Amino acid sequence: MPSLYAFLKGQGIDVVQKDLSIESYEHFLSRRYLQSLKGRIEDRFTVLDTKASLEPGIEQQRYADLFLAKLSIESISTTVEEAKAVFHDHQYFDANTLSQARRTLEDALAVVSAAHFPSRLQLTSFSMPSFDGRFDSVEILTADGSQNPYLGYFEEQTSPWLKDQGPDLIGISINAESQLIPGLTLARLVKKALPGCHIVLGGYLVTLLASVFSSHPGFFTRYFDSLVILEGERPLLELVKRVERSETLTDVPNLIWYDGKTVRKNSPVPPDSMAELPPPDFDGLVLRKYLSPEPVLPVLASRGCYWGKCAFCSHNVSYENRYRPSVPRKVAADIDHLSRRYNVRHFSFCDEAIAPSLMSGLTRTFLESKADCRFSTNIRLEAQFDGSLCQEMYQAGFRVVYIGLESGCDRVLGLMRKGTTRELALAVCRNLVAAGIWDHLYIFLGFPGETLAEAEETISFIEQNSEVIRSFNIGHFSLTRGSAVLASPEEFGIDLPAGDATGYLAVGFDFSPRTGLNRSQAESLSRKTWDRLVLSYPTHDIMRFLSKEDLLVYLSHNESTDPGLSNLSAAIPASGDRYHGLVNESLEMTLDYTPLMADGVTRSVIHFDLPAFVRGQLSAPNVRQRRLVVFNPATRRLCQLDAVSWDILGLSNGRNTIRQISRSLTRKNGLSSWQVEAGCLRVLAALKADSFIV
Repeated sequence: MPSLYAFLKGQGIDVVQKDLSIESYEHFLSRRYLQSLKGRIEDRFTVLDTKASLEPGIEQQRYADLFLAKLSIESISTTVEEAKAVFHDHQYFDANTLSQARRTLEDALAVVSAAHFPSRLQLTSFSMPSFDGRFDSVEILTADGSQNPYLGYFEEQTSPWLKDQGPDLIGISINAESQLIPGLTLARLVKKALPGCHIVLGGYLVTLLASVFSSHPGFFTRYFDSLVILEGERPLLELVKRVERSETLTDVPNLIWYDGKTVRKNSPVPPDSMAELPPPDFDGLVLRKYLSPEPVLPVLASRGCYWGKCAFCSHNVSYENRYRPSVPRKVAADIDHLSRRYNVRHFSFCDEAIAPSLMSGLTRTFLESKADCRFSTNIRLEAQFDGSLCQEMYQAGFRVVYIGLESGCDRVLGLMRKGTTRELALAVCRNLVAAGIWDHLYIFLGFPGETLAEAEETISFIEQNSEVIRSFNIGHFSLTRGSAVLASPEEFGIDLPAGDATGYLAVGFDFSPRTGLNRSQAESLSRKTWDRLVLSYPTHDIMRFLSKEDLLVYLSHNESTDPGLSNLSAAIPASGDRYHGLVNESLEMTLDYTPLMADGVTRSVIHFDLPAFVRGQLSAPNVRQRRLVVFNPATRRLCQLDAVSWDILGLSNGRNTIRQISRSLTRKNGLSSWQVEAGCLRVLAALKADSFIV
């Protein structure tokens, strides 16, 4: 978006840009908004809790989500603003504080998700399981505030602002699947609120789904007026000029539009040279709202992928499988301009992969200019990333490199058309780490035809080379629109379901491999592998408590004192002990001890087996039965109680000693005092160990 903004601004167009993604999260992660959800969550939970039984699966999951949200919302809403503040000051560099702050934000979004079940909002994604890709589904979900949290936000915040602006044209950029329904929700609202305004959609996902949009004229009458596909600078400029002069759109390049009778697709034109484009312009974006104490600006040194052959990938579609590098001196000049204008020194190269030749030119130019900046980037595994080039990269300011390894098995790499080998991967990783650069690898299991033994070969590759693989993500193969695998299912040995799902607004598709791991096996193996390695890998603390987006700023901050982040583990609580310090373990539990329920702890009477649901046991029908539970929102700890334990906890008010609690229970239950005292000590010791009392 900043690139389009800069281009239009440079052509004299009066233009404003707004990042509604970060602004919507600012809204969702606020005390006011979370408090506004209390009534909705309580009402929905009550409806379920009064039913005679809960159906297996979704209904039981919804019950659990609503209960946890209902009892967490007060605690989370009082701490969410403080948690956001951690990302904007020096506390960010305390790994323990940062991890707890991130958890608070994740818990807050879990509350938002529960209020809009089954939709799921997370820090880096948004999904709506109800969406099936059909036009009718779009119609329902873009108007359903019970599932779509963005509808209320756009109605309250964005639509009034747009009316005040009074634009002639609004461009909405949709670059990820998680932005599709939110983007169409906004488009539909604006189409209705500003009927005279031309609405155009663009971005990677719009290019990927252009044929589907084109087959449904209803999108053009109810959501938008046109689509810009492929690269957008020149086409958007031409569209603005035509709209401004109320001229026909027939000669606007890269445009798909509706003339009132048919959907028309104009011819594309070659994009402008990278060397001729202005530097991105971030004016109007509130950089302090992003979750980092120091802004990290995204930049490009190239567009497209110079390899462009990976069978699973569709990223190159929006560049028509072209690779267009910029000129190193132009990139360096842009970096210098942005650094001075916005007082930043951290930049993330968002290229698909910077070619070794371009990287060599960039490092030399950065070194000549003595730029004091820090960079992250994506690269392909190439022999040219030798020790010398990697050393130059570090000296020029590169601190993090992201690499798509995908597999540690040469046969599977061949099936993927990766054009690389595990031996080469090991050599490049060794060169990067030796130079002081953090390498982060992307891996997935279950490519069509991959066997269990080959998947385990990849897992072993990661485990056995931990000294040169600093961190990684591991997932499972997804079949995506625009990939060679989807285009040639026979060649890759997969079967597709009956019918043509590509006619829907779907990015991922179901499939069945004829040999090797099936989808569920690959998903299960990848999840179990991550769960295991994230506890045992040498950098497991960093992978558990820092996101990959934190790495650049963290490494830059610590480069003179702890360049490998090896000292962070001491500051991070051990696995399973994230809340260490909430309970004073030194206090001896005696009959004169005065127990007190921990802050926020709640006792609740419910009517279904909530602890089982929370553990993921959702496969059996659950009949209504009275149950007593206690929940601590700070630790997310939930426990079912018997009647005596319930009474003991209720009497733990910070005034009664255990001796007094025992006497009260002795009178109530008619038991001997020594039995009750022993039972109280045992129950309260367990409750204290689980942080329910202090």
